[in-house]
Amino acid sequence: MSNRWKPSDCAKVVLSLEATQAKLKKSEKLKKLETKIQQQSESQFSQAKVILESIEKQVITLTLEKIEQVASEALLSPGCEISLWNYQTRCAIKHFLSIWRSWIQN
Repeated sequence: MSNRWKPSDCAKVVLSLEATQAKLKKSEKLKKLETKIQQQSESQFSQAKVILESIEKQVITLTLEKIEQVASEALLSPGCEISLWNYQTRCAIKHFLSIWRSWIQN
């Protein structure tokens, strides 16, 4: 029994190495593609998050403006006596709303 390699053995090794090399290249391409997809997904998620936060702030701001409008109209309505209490209530409402606005903006 000899340990010599036959030409057919060498050809099998070369073919096996070429197949392994092709698999590695394919694997590297898949990894790059996977990384690219992940980065795009993260970017889209970040963009969606910013948009949702913006919408949330707009909704809260509009709600606060409506509360302020309704409260002011109620306190200034003809049936409502002008008194120190009404003035203080209006000031308290405006102060509360300004705190909420500053919280939203930050």
